[in-house]
Amino acid sequence: MTDLSEQDTIHSLERFMSKVARDGDCWVWTAGDNGKGYGRFYSGKGMVIAHRWIYEQTRGKVPSGLELDHLCRNRICVRPEHLEAVTHSENMLRVDRTNITSCPSGHPYAERGGIHHGRRYCKECQRLSSARRRAANAINQEVSA
Repeated sequence: MTDLSEQDTIHSLERFMSKVARDGDCWVWTAGDNGKGYGRFYSGKGMVIAHRWIYEQTRGKVPSGLELDHLCRNRICVRPEHLEAVTHSENMLRVDRTNITSCPSGHPYAERGGIHHGRRYCKECQRLSSARRRAANAINQEVSA
């Protein structure tokens, strides 16, 4: 007979897999996500990132200092074979940034410009930030006058 923790793990694994669509090459998480495209799963002890949970159940702990990279480039995929433990630097080098056309706020990036110290920035977000700063400075000057 299995002990209670092993039974809990089997039950959790069954619950987990009930939230996975295995129609194609990727195993697609069909339940909730964390707002950044990564699946979330209640493990019985709390909310966890779904792909990390299944990786640890099937392949062991993620080594300290490493993070999981989706080799398939599909954040919602939870197939353990599509995950590799790598350094953060390696994970960032693997990111395909050529298809990113808008900033995190949803403003489209300009085709030209918007690069400072080799990094892309959003001209609209910068414009809005400058306007907020000018308005705050104007209010501060009025208060101190």
